[in-house]
Amino acid sequence: MPTPEPGDRKSRIREQFNRIVSDYDVRGPGCFAQFGERLIDALDLAPAARVLDVATGRGAALWPAISRVGSAETVVGVDLSEAMVEATRAEASRRGLAVDIRCMDAEQLEFPDASFDTVLCAFGLMFFPERQRALAQFRRVLRPGGQIGVTTWVRSQAEDLSEVLTEFGHPESLAPGWIDDADQLAQVLREGMFRAVEVRAETITFRYESLEQYWQNARGTGLRGAIDTMAPELERRVRDALSRRLTVGDGIEGVQADAVALIGTARR
Repeated sequence: MPTPEPGDRKSRIREQFNRIVSDYDVRGPGCFAQFGERLIDALDLAPAARVLDVATGRGAALWPAISRVGSAETVVGVDLSEAMVEATRAEASRRGLAVDIRCMDAEQLEFPDASFDTVLCAFGLMFFPERQRALAQFRRVLRPGGQIGVTTWVRSQAEDLSEVLTEFGHPESLAPGWIDDADQLAQVLREGMFRAVEVRAETITFRYESLEQYWQNARGTGLRGAIDTMAPELERRVRDALSRRLTVGDGIEGVQADAVALIGTARR
């Protein structure tokens, strides 16, 4: 199968995230939000620091960044998906935060050189068709000595569902550019001309009230298409297999699943 052109990939990615926005990390334990907190904890964010959150999604890293620097006015979030931007603007309004959230391409950032102290990108690198071009943009808008913080999946919160689908003969392919190895992520950052690179893996066990909550949460991931087009008999078998995998037992209600992310930090 030929590799899609960058413009075609971007269009598909935009459409995918526009489609899943209403289910994106809004049910269950907040997987992206918890890893967003971990990303901010890994960085040195000073009060009133200028922060850019690229691929901001529903604000998983944006909100803790604002909390850490103490001001929404110095933090900017950008995303390719118009629906994500609209939803996150609405959430900012609900929180009473005057934060700048814009629709923007990570590979063509519309900011002057050296505009920010920190650039964040939580679970976005794998979706950029020209990843090194995006990293060059991150570096350009960072001040000298500024820091970058990124996360990528080793094992996503919906990995168990993906593995069960594969067992039943319905494998789901990962996005091109998926980075699940610490050495690989470190190399990507070094190739982007960043220094003082550090990468570590972090695991979080997520507890769901029920298998249904896990299932609905998975609809806010790249597995949405597979879930929504699943034949009823296959869905029954997949749910049964997931229940056996994820049920905790010992009188504990609900199900749980582990997720593992890489957290990478570096300096310009």
